[in-house]
Amino acid sequence: MMKRLFTTTAILLTVVTGPASAQSREQRQMMADIRMLQEQTQELAVAIATVTQALQDSIKALNQRLDQANDTTRKGFADQKVIVDDMGKDLRAIRERVDDTNVRVSNVREELEALRTSISIAPPQPCRRRTARRQHDQAGAGRDLPAQASRGRPEGRHSRAPA
Repeated sequence: MMKRLFTTTAILLTVVTGPASAQSREQRQMMADIRMLQEQTQELAVAIATVTQALQDSIKALNQRLDQANDTTRKGFADQKVIVDDMGKDLRAIRERVDDTNVRVSNVREELEALRTSISIAPPQPCRRRTARRQHDQAGAGRDLPAQASRGRPEGRHSRAPA
């Protein structure tokens, strides 16, 4: 009987352990798959962290370049503003000078017009030499002819001698 009991127990254990070992294989396979998935997840996490760090470094470098470009642009615009303001001041000064010159020119034009009108209105006045010569001629009308012929020439420099 013992033999029988032993054989029955062995058969039962074989039958019971058969499905248990099959279940154990499935569990082992699932555990292996889970481990592989965990390893892949860890590798992906490391890769994502590496990419994130590289991206952050790139963003920092890009931000620095953008800041430098902004500073350069801002400085350029400030320099241009100073130049434009200086040009505006110079232009205002030139306008003032042009306006002043225009006023002076118009004053001179008015004075010239006044002089023209006063000259054209007043009768022409004879020159002093002509007036003196006329008086001399009128006073010397009774003199002899050779003296009248030599008028206008200094005495002693006649081309002909009086006859």
